[in-house]
Amino acid sequence: MPCSSIETSNNFCGGGDGGDVNGRIHNFKLNEHTFLASLMPKKEIGADRFIEAHPHYDGRGAVIAIFDSGVDPAASGLQLTSDGKPKILDVIDCTGSGDVDTSKVVKADKDGRIQGASGASLVVNSSWKNPSGEWHVGYKLIYELFTDTLTSRIKKERKRKWDEKNQEEIAKAVLHLDEFDQVVENSTC
Repeated sequence: MPCSSIETSNNFCGGGDGGDVNGRIHNFKLNEHTFLASLMPKKEIGADRFIEAHPHYDGRGAVIAIFDSGVDPAASGLQLTSDGKPKILDVIDCTGSGDVDTSKVVKADKDGRIQGASGASLVVNSSWKNPSGEWHVGYKLIYELFTDTLTSRIKKERKRKWDEKNQEEIAKAVLHLDEFDQVVENSTC
């Protein structure tokens, strides 16, 4: 697939310029469509023949998650599948959600342990080479990594489990209180 074209006229290709190569270079025009197509070497790797032989092997029925900081969900190639369905099912912007403050610097003790940012004692792998001997430590609360909807769902599930167990314990306590009241009532009569 050519990615360029040269305008020809009577002045080129043996017509008046004597086959001047520099004259042809000046009239070289980049064809944007074919240039962009050449960036994906389908012919060279045989993908074009594969797609032609298997037109339905285009990802139908597959769901793919992309974790990338540079995805443009508005890109035209990410809009519709070959059978007209939307390609993007959901977009979650996690910009900055995984950032961890590692400004705290510690040194390993004689046993090769460091104190993590949370205060936990951590064993440094002895095969790791760290010429400075300084380790940047940090921590992240798990809820800071989750989206708001995931955090809400997890909290609701935890509350449901807590409420179930709490109700069981309340029922036991009320039963014990009733038994105690019966014992006290019978002993005073």
